[in-house]
Amino acid sequence: MPDREVSVFLDGWQIECCADPPGPGDHVRWPLIWLDDADGPGGMQVDWRSDLLPVSARNEPDDLLLRHGVLTAYWRGPAPARTRGRLVADVHGGVPEQVPPVAGSVVSVGLVDQAYRRSAPRTYVPVSGDFRLRPVPRSPKWFSSDRWDEDHLPDLVRSDSGVLVRLSMEPALLGT
Repeated sequence: MPDREVSVFLDGWQIECCADPPGPGDHVRWPLIWLDDADGPGGMQVDWRSDLLPVSARNEPDDLLLRHGVLTAYWRGPAPARTRGRLVADVHGGVPEQVPPVAGSVVSVGLVDQAYRRSAPRTYVPVSGDFRLRPVPRSPKWFSSDRWDEDHLPDLVRSDSGVLVRLSMEPALLGT
């Protein structure tokens, strides 16, 4: 993993709800979550140093604050954080305030087109590793998905699920 640049996924629903659509040159400050999903958009390896969060800040008994240089992320226990995974921005308020947000400049944005498989009558789950990236000049504010007849739900659908942002963590923005 580069020391000053990192890929971060931002869910489309978070942009639609409460985030400005990011574009190159924008300065952002996002709390990050580390997911055990190396096959998703932005999968990478990071050798984290971890500390237990204060009891009052935990959602689970073993929640951790992860650190790698200036990069910080939230790991929701109970198992130790994996070294392979991906970073997801959470601008909706799900990360404890004791996890410092990561600040930087947006270098590039890719629209993520994700495949979803039906897992129950009206429930879809992402298909591991089945996504496409399309470079865009700026994230859209609204995201699209396949259209289908509600009476005949397909087994597989595709949806613009969010954006993968290449973020340059700048020392001036980090206060280092």
